[in-house]
Amino acid sequence: MVMEYDVIIVGGGPIGMACAIEAKRAGLSYVILEKGSLTDSIYRYPLHMQFFSTAERLEIGGIPFNCISAKPGRQEALEYYRNVQRYFSLNLQLYTKVERVGKTGHLFEVETPAQTYVSRFVIVATGFYTTDQPIAHHIKGREGRTLGDVWAEHGMASYKGTTTAGFPNLFQIVGANTGLGHSSMVFMIESQISYILSALQQMGAGQITAVEPREDVQAEWNEDMHQRMSKTVWSRGGCASWYLDEHGRNTTLWPRSTFAFRQLLREFDIEKYVTTSRSDATLSTQEKIA
Repeated sequence: MVMEYDVIIVGGGPIGMACAIEAKRAGLSYVILEKGSLTDSIYRYPLHMQFFSTAERLEIGGIPFNCISAKPGRQEALEYYRNVQRYFSLNLQLYTKVERVGKTGHLFEVETPAQTYVSRFVIVATGFYTTDQPIAHHIKGREGRTLGDVWAEHGMASYKGTTTAGFPNLFQIVGANTGLGHSSMVFMIESQISYILSALQQMGAGQITAVEPREDVQAEWNEDMHQRMSKTVWSRGGCASWYLDEHGRNTTLWPRSTFAFRQLLREFDIEKYVTTSRSDATLSTQEKIA
């Protein structure tokens, strides 16, 4: 079955809803396709999360956002956007995952498990979770599990925000606990690039085909991050926002100075890694043949 609209909006968050409201006011036919619940990102926020923004900056459709304090909390936001949806009677398809977007002629084709939608325009308003990065669900490790699956169980974790146990030769830029509340992300990224280049140089010199951090090394690093983070304003100042995962853990921000980060990543510390050399790989192949 094919459904045709002027506009298809992928994502049922505040931005997707705002687009739908304007489409409706303009007399355009539209539908919102949302893979989860309405404003699913807000629903998945920590229970006692409070916005940085004041209420009027979160308003959509010209509907006032009345709340107890200047900065609303998660539950108040959920109620507000649900009320907006009811007020405008928005055409919304919840728990509808978009699997493919293509184009035939002048029309877009948007496929879901149940049916295909056709439209003149497509608005992508999906957003993403800082603690559940979309790309992580497409990266598989040694045991066939995705990085997203591992992080879903234990939270985002890595060694020096750059490598992850169980995922050989996976180097990340701006990984776990590397985000900043101030200072320069470019400085952090340059530090990671230098660390990765050092790794590649050492791997080439030692005929090493694969590296991954030891599990105990990664665990020690992340415990240190947790202890340091517990002393910061993000954990002790009553803040609760986008940088916390669903368990209330801060796995996104760096608790020290950018200069400390650069010093720690000045050279690839290969002794902290499990390595595989060309000779190991050759021996493994011979054993399989035998």
